[in-house]
Amino acid sequence: MHARVILIAALSAAFLAAPAGAQSPGDLSGVWELDAAASDTIALPSIDSSRDRRGGVRIGIGGRSGRIPPNRSIQDPERQRQAIEAVRVAPARVFVVRGEGAVTISFDAHPPITLDTDGRSVDRFWTDHEEVEVRARWKDGALLIERELGSGLEIADTYSLDGEDRLTVHTIVEGPIPRRIELRRVYDRASSDR
Repeated sequence: MHARVILIAALSAAFLAAPAGAQSPGDLSGVWELDAAASDTIALPSIDSSRDRRGGVRIGIGGRSGRIPPNRSIQDPERQRQAIEAVRVAPARVFVVRGEGAVTISFDAHPPITLDTDGRSVDRFWTDHEEVEVRARWKDGALLIERELGSGLEIADTYSLDGEDRLTVHTIVEGPIPRRIELRRVYDRASSDR
């Protein structure tokens, strides 16, 4: 709890220290709170570790099931389920500080992650999970953060502003799953950040 208070204070101080008017329409800096009613949700997939007679794995996501062929098979079904669960559960708060050529982002009480926005791949610990390969870049006025997990999942989060006080996060999950997952999360600027 103490670390969370320090994190919020540090991010808020960095944001408030910016000169008035420094926040341009493309500046995502701020503290954002989830609008659950306006955001998408998905059901947790069921991953059966048993193989079918052709060597594939059975999987179900959002009430639909499918088969993953052996050449795209899940090596560790539990690890895959945990990775999808991490995407399924939206953070209640997102903290963003945009710097020169970099962005620092944090979710709920997790430690902040600083990424250069030049599109180069770097290894970073993402929230409480494994170290992953991450790339961040600006694309069409939005921040695109792409992650490649050891489980084979590829996750792309696009952060864009919808007006001054609304942040939209569009997430796409692809990899060894029967179908692509797309989620839209909506965040409102925290009242303490206005």
